[in-house]
Amino acid sequence: MKINSSHLVGAAIVLAAVFFSKLDAQDNPLLDKLLDRKMWQYKVVSSRTLDDYAAQVWGLEGSAGWELVAVVPKSPKGLEGMVIYDVVFKRPF
Repeated sequence: MKINSSHLVGAAIVLAAVFFSKLDAQDNPLLDKLLDRKMWQYKVVSSRTLDDYAAQVWGLEGSAGWELVAVVPKSPKGLEGMVIYDVVFKRPF
């Protein structure tokens, strides 16, 4: 029986998939290095507005390497009808 290279490549892929599925993906430095995973640093800033001024301030964060991830309402409308927002940024650690 003759084995061609496509069978060997397929078998290698299947074995790699089984091997990596058995690894703990949460805290495995070897897997992180193999997959070149980045560690992230997070920053949360509270904001009372979502206007142009807030966008300019967030732009300063961007120039420091921070990337906007989410804007989450932190509290329901208060007495003055204002909502406080948590603005989440991340950057490579």
